[in-house]
Amino acid sequence: MQANIINAVLFQLCWFLAVLGGWIWVLPAVVVMAMHYYASSRDVVLDVRLPLVVGGAGMAMDGLLHASGLYAFSSEPLLPAPAAVPLWLCLLWLAFGLTLSRSLAWLVQRNSLFILLCCVAGPLAYTAGRQVGAISFSDHAVAAMVVEWLLVALLALWLYRPARVGEEHV
Repeated sequence: MQANIINAVLFQLCWFLAVLGGWIWVLPAVVVMAMHYYASSRDVVLDVRLPLVVGGAGMAMDGLLHASGLYAFSSEPLLPAPAAVPLWLCLLWLAFGLTLSRSLAWLVQRNSLFILLCCVAGPLAYTAGRQVGAISFSDHAVAAMVVEWLLVALLALWLYRPARVGEEHV
């Protein structure tokens, strides 16, 4: 329980540092979060797969939304490519992936609720980022964000399911 609370607090710290300070501030927080995450790992395969695959998918979808003109970022992207996103957002996606088998595990195990909250909380987090100037988008882009977060939620559930099934037999 204590590890999950630490995980949740570290993620919130990562979010604030990423959105308000940029990658240089969030990088040490993500490193600390990852160290704590892997120190408490019981399933290394799952604990590597979730943040990398979910984080990578989130980065790719944000890159597509940026390339389509739905998003504009206040900082430079990670790579000089049309579908690139800023490093702070990449780190934030990795941090989100680090919550899925820890502080959000209780929610991931409730499929419908997890999907619903991803589709609501994800776009709300982007809206909060818009309020502080980290990202800009029109209100019409929110529908695309809902679809993005639906896909992220479904991917996370698909990746998490084999681990849950395995735990039921232990």
